[in-house]
Amino acid sequence: MKLHTDTQIIEAIRDNRAGIAKLLYLRYREPFFAWARPRYRANHEDLADSFQEAIIVFYQNVQEGKITELRSSIKTYLFGVGKNLLLKRYDKNKRYLSTDADDAPEIEGIDVSLEERYDLTHRQKTLQRAFALLGENCRELLTFFYYRNFDNEEIARRMDYKNTDTVKSRKRNCMVKLEKILEEKFKEELY
Repeated sequence: MKLHTDTQIIEAIRDNRAGIAKLLYLRYREPFFAWARPRYRANHEDLADSFQEAIIVFYQNVQEGKITELRSSIKTYLFGVGKNLLLKRYDKNKRYLSTDADDAPEIEGIDVSLEERYDLTHRQKTLQRAFALLGENCRELLTFFYYRNFDNEEIARRMDYKNTDTVKSRKRNCMVKLEKILEEKFKEELY
């Protein structure tokens, strides 16, 4: 049976059908490389590692029931996760050199298709730049909550926090930090 739709692919993963990860890898690897290489100045090895990890994350999330349906396509999901993993890899190695607002990480939670060319509004670009200035933990927490739609329990588990109250408190602090960055560094650009 050929798997043409995202729904068929998700069902096949849930049914533990063989070859689905390979199918996803072959279907989306080159488009991901073509999309990410110029944006993040990534080498082949980093692109391959990030994309393979993105497929593993997607596969595990489907099998664990965290993903039953997507608000976007599988391609968009894989590109978003791959991008986040690539940025995390570069952040750890201090190799992400771009300062161009167009290359700044997307603001997680804005449901934008990576398959279509789009222009972000000035405010969205400003918000992207401010988001990029947050610390790694804040970016990760807000990405988990707003982009990946994890509940507070899942975030606490993944980030090794004591409980959900800690997640709520940290999330609130991160949003205050983001607002402060916007107010101090980008006030004139927003109004």
